[in-house]
Amino acid sequence: MENNSITRDRFADNDRIFKEFSCQICQNLLWKPHSCSSCHRILCEKCMQKWFENPMNRNTCPFCSKPSEYKPCTIITQHTFSYLSIRCRNEKLGCKQILPYKQLEHHETANCQYLSEQCMKCNQLILRSKLVEHQQRSEQCISCPIKCTICKNSFEDIDFQEHFTECYQQKIDQLNTNIYFDRNMERHIRDNERITPNSTLIYFEKFF
Repeated sequence: MENNSITRDRFADNDRIFKEFSCQICQNLLWKPHSCSSCHRILCEKCMQKWFENPMNRNTCPFCSKPSEYKPCTIITQHTFSYLSIRCRNEKLGCKQILPYKQLEHHETANCQYLSEQCMKCNQLILRSKLVEHQQRSEQCISCPIKCTICKNSFEDIDFQEHFTECYQQKIDQLNTNIYFDRNMERHIRDNERITPNSTLIYFEKFF
């Protein structure tokens, strides 16, 4: 799933069951649970990955601190999770589906009629089925200003490409000028084993 955190408000069963099946690290419902080979405590896949991203935590359990390995929970444990009921994450967009745990991922990534996508022009979250129509309607899709990474100024989408090409070329020209100056400075130093104040002044007058 794009968003693999299942919070309490999406859980259709009671609080007691949610607490039994929640991750002790993120406090959300366990998603793709993994268990420790030493203490057999369970945490969700996302928390496990974040824990092991830190080299200091490698091969140790966040609960018992013993050298251990995390593996997906047994089939029996996974079967227990299959009875849980979860609300679709697109509920606020209109989806009223409440699905079994094992069907949730497929529904939210493929079957849901309310799948949404961020518009690249205006950054609004739009139903995927309505995205093309949205982008064609200028009164709905108002482009966000784009910030130039070179000069740090902001421009409308329609003007940005032309500006960036020009700004980029100016930056290249400036770099080439600096390289030319540096090379001539090095050549001048090599040609003069001892640089006197007068020769330095003559050099700078030549280039400035």
